[in-house]
Amino acid sequence: MQHPKTPAALAITLLIGAIAAGCGSNTNNSSALPTSPAQPGYGAPATDPYNQTQYPTPGSAPATGTATPRPVPSVPPATGDATGSPAPTPTPTASATPIPNDFKLRLVSVQKKTSGIWLWKKAEITVQVQNPLFTRAQTGKVLVTYFYSGSIVGQPLSSGISLQPAEIKTFTFKATEKSDDATAQVTTDGQ
Repeated sequence: MQHPKTPAALAITLLIGAIAAGCGSNTNNSSALPTSPAQPGYGAPATDPYNQTQYPTPGSAPATGTATPRPVPSVPPATGDATGSPAPTPTPTASATPIPNDFKLRLVSVQKKTSGIWLWKKAEITVQVQNPLFTRAQTGKVLVTYFYSGSIVGQPLSSGISLQPAEIKTFTFKATEKSDDATAQVTTDGQ
């Protein structure tokens, strides 16, 4: 009985035959790499293409007329003390750029009211402060002064504020002493 040959068996047989035929020795020695120390060129270092006479060392003339020398940088002689530390230079100071009056923090709304009666009467003031700049935050202070019958009552109240670009904030202040009126002012830091 004969064994039928399958296409897969034929393909494997042909593949093995092709590999065996391709593994023969290479008779062209010019492209073969040395594989043993007995062969010439084995372990010999490759030549450096830049280690040639046409590439001179800095400051020497070129070995050939066609080569161009590399420029040698010139360094000015050292000055100052022998320690090599550089001379002190003034440190620049940052100065705040003044903001025009149109772009400082400003009051956009003021509302006043009083609460209580006679000895317990106290003024309350609500202010809205706007930062008109669209490019940077600003800080400042709200200064509130309380009055009773036209005279200043106590010390003016100062409160620090910070507003982001184009922000409007509302602040409410209530007197702790007898008063019937109040005023508010806003200042911008760095002005």
